Amino acid sequence: MIVGCLGGIIFAVFDGYVKTIKDMVQSVSARYTTHQRAEGKALAEFTGTDADTITFDIELSAYLGVAPSKQREILKGYVDNHTTLPFVLGNEVFGSYRWVIKSVKFKTKHTDAFGVPTWITASVTLLEYPRE
Repeated sequence: MIVGCLGGIIFAVFDGYVKTIKDMVQSVSARYTTHQRAEGKALAEFTGTDADTITFDIELSAYLGVAPSKQREILKGYVDNHTTLPFVLGNEVFGSYRWVIKSVKFKTKHTDAFGVPTWITASVTLLEYPRE
């Protein structure tokens, strides 16, 4: 069953294959300027909204049917090429347009006898990329 996608990275669960996200956090924030007044409280003025951010981990495990090194290179390529990506989970499309991968941290959890990674946790930070 396909769970969602981040561009060409498909999140899915099949017999012998699992690639999903965990610990997702979506951050939404606004900007305010504070005007100091001679007397009384300062006045807060809304000046706009910041781009949303989303963070999550992806477990890339050969034991779950995924090629960790290949997926790592795809994620690195998205960062290096500042590729804009749709992000979908279930029936929900996140953001008003697309996302860029602001950063990815790769934690190698296991390797085989030759030092080839067999399990990598990718901690991804997305930044909303509005159309305008």
